[in-house]
Order: sequence, then C-alpha cells, then structure tokens
Amino acid sequence: MILLCCLFIHFILPFGSTRPDGEGGQEAAEELMLRIQACYAASCDGIRLWEGVVKVRDKVTLLDTTTSRNADATFAYDRQRRAWRYTWQVSDSTIEARGQVRVGNLQNSRTAGMAIGDDFYHIPWYHPAANKPVATIQASRPHKHGDMTEAIDPLFFYRINGSEEIGSFFSALRTISPRIGEIVEMRRASQQILLSVRHAESKTHSEFTFDLSQGGLLTSGSSTDVVRTVSWKRGYQIINGIWVPIRSEYSNKRHDGSELHYREIVWHRQVVNTPLMVDTFSLNGIGLDASAIIQDHRLGQVYNGPEIIPGHEPLIESPPKSPRKMSVYLLLSAAVLASVFFLLRYILRRRSPAR
Repeated sequence: MILLCCLFIHFILPFGSTRPDGEGGQEAAEELMLRIQACYAASCDGIRLWEGVVKVRDKVTLLDTTTSRNADATFAYDRQRRAWRYTWQVSDSTIEARGQVRVGNLQNSRTAGMAIGDDFYHIPWYHPAANKPVATIQASRPHKHGDMTEAIDPLFFYRINGSEEIGSFFSALRTISPRIGEIVEMRRASQQILLSVRHAESKTHSEFTFDLSQGGLLTSGSSTDVVRTVSWKRGYQIINGIWVPIRSEYSNKRHDGSELHYREIVWHRQVVNTPLMVDTFSLNGIGLDASAIIQDHRLGQVYNGPEIIPGHEPLIESPPKSPRKMSVYLLLSAAVLASVFFLLRYILRRRSPAR
C-alpha cells in the first residue's frame, strides 16, 4: 500500500524545473515539495516496529589529535509506545597525535540509552571489566540527535539538514525571500529532485538530492559556508514494503581539505514491523543488571540495582526504609528541630530590652 501511494505521487505530478521566485515557479516547487513529503510520510508512517544492528566507523580531529573508533551498535523503535533505544560497544579505538598512535580511552567500552514516552534512560561510557554501569533517568528526551552523537534515534535517518523533519524544513523554505538575497531552486532530473538554497547574507549554499527510485528520500546533500562543508550520503532498500536506510555517511571538512568529523554507518541486520523481544524496552535490555547504580533525576533518588519488569516500562520504586533506619532518622530530625528552637529562643532573649 505504501509503495502504491509513493508510485501514485511519483507519476501523477509532472516533470519540471522550477524557481519559487519565477513566474509559476512557486506552484511547481510546491508540487515537488509535496511529492517528497508524501514519500517521507509513506516510510515513516509505515514503520510501527523496527530493530537492527549497525556497524559504526567514525573519526574526530581536534587541533592536532585524531580519535578513531569502530563500534557495533543496536537500535529498536516502537511507535505505539513512543519508545526507542540504542546500545554501543567499541571494538577498536585509537588516538593519533604528533605522529604517535596509542589505544583510545574508549577501547572495549559501552554506552546505551532508551526513551520511553518523555523519560530518557542513559548509561554513560563505561568499561565492563573495570567498573559497573551508572545509569541516569531524566524526565526529558535528549535535545538533539546529531550526526556524531551516540544517541541513535532510528527516525533520525529520515530527517534532513542535520536533525530537521522534512515538513519543518520545507516550511522554512516557503518563507525564504529573494528580496534579501535568498534563492531557492528546485528541479527534476529523471528520477532525482534537486534542491539548491543560497543565502547571500550568511554566504551559505546548500544542495540536496532526493531519489524517487529510492523512495523519494534524501540520497545526498551538502551545506557550505565560508569555513567548511558538511555533507551527507544515504542509501536505502525495501523491507516489508518500507524504504529503510542501509548506509549513511557524514563528513565535516574545512575548505583546505582537513576533515573535522567523519562517520559511516552500515546496517548489517534490520527487521521492520515484526514483534520485538519482550524485554527490548527494559533496563536489562540496555545492559543493566542487579549491580547497576541508578540515579533518578526525576525524583532525586539513587538506587542500587534496578527492578526489571520485562515487557513493561522500567519503573523504579524507592526501596522502603528499615524500621531501625527510620527511628534514627526521626531522632536526628527531632534533635535538629530542638536545637533550632533553643537557638531562636536564646537570640530573642538577648535582643529583649532590659526591664
């Protein structure tokens, strides 16, 4: 059904080369935008359940130091539960500085995260052989899923220009005005829709290619300013009638050719709209066991060992205080209150005028 919808939009709308600021260009550009949005909606709305395994290879250069790593990562997504999760394990990490290469700090380390509703569970980087994981729970999702972050939200790969949803991206394009030096050009070349955006004031130029033979999704893009060029490349395949990514590449380069950031993600296994394991969205599903320390920023609590409820939201309840600890707590509270009372009484007596 989803493929039929995309093919219908693909054939009923005409070929064209358009400029929104030209005569009739706005209408034709709007048709191309609607075509792309419909194809994105066909894929995103068609994914109810999604999980898989990816290989990650990335490199970051800061000043004269380059950090490289290879990692195995997993991801899962459940639209009905508003849930997604990821796990990382670095298999190889190196740091190169001034011609010297050494093993990186993240060698054999792990990290993980999980969002359920509005709650986000996060395990910072740790080494399983050296220390036990310390997880945090906060009542909000991460602010951004960037091209170089570990927080792999599966739907991130259906966003454009970093982390914008396609609808928001096109809404912003509709407000662009050639009167202030902003120019948008859209045209179709065979199976590709080409988009060019220029901003004279900020001296930026962005180009994006959407391929109708790959679900109408973004296959390449770049954004260039006076300092650097950021670029993306993506490839897709059909699984259960849904266009899903099989490869993603991100690069951030200066104009002198030096590369600041690079990441390649290759999907090695993925399953779409097939029931997930019952403990996929549980604390043990992201690698926590009874020895883990949980810091709950929602309630200001710290727990030694999570309560695992397979198949349900990983609720964590504060353990009840023992009678002995409760008695000590009450005695200390009474002593503090008594001390404050007598101190205030003493101060008031000192301030009272002599009769």
